[in-house]
Amino acid sequence: GGGRLYSGLPRRLPRPARRRQSAGRNASCRADEDTGDGDVSGYIHSLNIREAIAQTRFTRNGVTYTREYFASYPDRVLAVRLTADKPASITVSTFLGTAQDLQAVKTDGNTMTLTGRTIDYNGIPGATKFQMTGRVFNKGGKLAANARGIDVEKADSVVILLDAESSFKAYNYVSR
Repeated sequence: GGGRLYSGLPRRLPRPARRRQSAGRNASCRADEDTGDGDVSGYIHSLNIREAIAQTRFTRNGVTYTREYFASYPDRVLAVRLTADKPASITVSTFLGTAQDLQAVKTDGNTMTLTGRTIDYNGIPGATKFQMTGRVFNKGGKLAANARGIDVEKADSVVILLDAESSFKAYNYVSR
């Protein structure tokens, strides 16, 4: 029947504003980890709500790899830590990308920065500007920036810190 499970919500949802932008994902970071060929065993994916850490662990070619993910609201960063139980086992290529209108990707040392703006949507010119910055920290091994991103070879561990910002204010406010 017509229960009141959601009391307090309006009977009709407000109509969307006529001038608005798509709320699609602006930027992403990809980390392609080279763990070699061979079968994977002991694959475990876990989420620790109390510690706010997602973790993936698996073994390949006698090396156990661990990936940990943590988001810090106060610091406004997403952290990714890659480790292995044997030294010099982490080789990873990181790069930033977007399905929006890419303006530029720049790399400098251990930092990569992507800037862009949203694409046109339903005849409305894209107006939301955004930026994502990634910093890569390696323990051991070799770090090298290239035109696409940052590569790390034969490290003991790698930490990737990501932060993003945009000019978005509200779904019905399009700033230029």
